[in-house]
Parts: sequence; structure tokens; C-alpha cells
Amino acid sequence: MNEITHFIFSIYHYSLMLRDTLEYMMSDRKEFKIAVYNQRKAVLTGMLDNPSPLRHFLDQNKETGEKIAAQLHEFLDEVYGEDSTIVKVHGEQIEVDAAQHLSVYNYVIGLHETVSDIVRGYLNYAKGQNALEEDFEDMVEDDERLYRVIVYLTIFDDIVKTFAEFNQAMRETNGQPSPQSNFIVNDLRRYIGFIKFSAQHNKIKDPELLKLIDDVEKVFSYMEGKEKLPEGKDFGKVFDETKIYIKSLLAAYETKWRNSFTKVFQDVIEFEKARAPKA
Repeated sequence: MNEITHFIFSIYHYSLMLRDTLEYMMSDRKEFKIAVYNQRKAVLTGMLDNPSPLRHFLDQNKETGEKIAAQLHEFLDEVYGEDSTIVKVHGEQIEVDAAQHLSVYNYVIGLHETVSDIVRGYLNYAKGQNALEEDFEDMVEDDERLYRVIVYLTIFDDIVKTFAEFNQAMRETNGQPSPQSNFIVNDLRRYIGFIKFSAQHNKIKDPELLKLIDDVEKVFSYMEGKEKLPEGKDFGKVFDETKIYIKSLLAAYETKWRNSFTKVFQDVIEFEKARAPKA
């Protein structure tokens, strides 16, 4: 590993902590490790408020940097702050308010894209300097795959739940819109908007991932009444099939990313050992 890729890895590590914040939104996760929470909070706060490659970028790009820093501070206060009502810490227990998932997506989806753009900018610089190492570039690409699927997994579950709430509200009013159903529709549109935003920024052209994007877009068409459900299938069946496919991609992409990350992280350790002052 060289100085440039080590610098970029630090900013990439920040994007990783943003990505992993989505863990708290996963419907099948009920328990969270307090040590992992504290580590994420320390990285996200420390690299923003202390000298670091990310802080360097923000300081060098003053107007843009101040805006990004303000958004990150707001995110940290709302999600990781002592008075957070979204992710609350009670001793060794972490409690997540499921009703505020939209607030977390509103922060993470945009901020992760912003930090990833910074990483990609430095990757292009490293390429120009003939300093970009292939293993590092592979890891970032593998992370891109995994991140997109994590976004789909977490938000799609919220879409299914919210769609069920909408149908229930409509049944209660005999199919007539009401203030409650209108409120739910607004939330549903925001969830769908986050997924579409992620799809628009996807850089990976793997057939498997593109199929997922197309499949979910078709599900949205069914929900909006633009297309009829496939013959012999109801929404429950369509939702289940889609979630099974998302989880199959998650398993494959997570294994691929973990292998490439482990390789690069070992390089980071060796680089920092070699650079450390001799005792």
C-alpha cells in the first residue's frame, strides 16, 4: 500500500460506517452490539472533528466542505447523539425507533453518496499518478455492489410494511382516500424515492444487480397500478420472491466484499506498522 491509497482508505472507512448505520434499519435485526455502535460513533465523529483525510478534503474545499460537514454533524446529532430519539442506548442495550426509519434514510442515502463521490474523485487522482492499486480498486467496486443491495434490502422491507398499512387504511374507509391513507402514501413515495435515487447513482453493470433494479421497478409499477400482477400471483408472492432474490445477492456480494476488504485491510495494517516510529 502507498501513501495515496492509504489516504483514500481512511475516507472509504468513513463511507463504510455510514453504510453500516443501515444495520439499525434491518427488520430481521433485533439485537445490536454496543461495542460496534460505540466504534461507529467514534469513527464518524473523530474523523469529522479531528485531523484526518476527510477533514483535509472538507477544509480544502471550503464552501462545499462546510455544507457537507454541517450535514454530517446534523446526522451525528440525530442518529448517534446522546439525546437521539432514533437510536437510543440504554446501558448495554440499543433500541431503534422503527417509526423514524425515513429520517435515517434521509441522512444516510445522500451522505453516503457524497462521501463515495469523494472517494471516487481521489481514485481518479491516484490513477492519474499511477498509484492506484488493483486490490484497492476491486474492494471499492465490491463495496458498491454490496451497498446497493443493502439499500434495497432495508428499504424494500419498509415499503412492503407501508404498503400493507396503506391497504388496511383504504379497507377501513371502503376504498376512499382519507387523511391517514394520504399520509401513508406520502411515506411510501419517499421510500420509493430513496430506492430510485440509489438506482440512479449505481455504477455497477452486473446483470444480476441490474435485474434486481428492474425487478423492483416492476414491483413499483404493480403497486401504482401501472401494470397488472403476473397471472396466479398476488402482492404477497411478488414481495416474497423479490426479497428472496435480494437476500441471495446480499449473501454473494457480502462474501465477495469481505474477501477483498480483508486483503486490503491487511495491507493497511502492514503499511501502518512500517510507518510507525521505531521503539
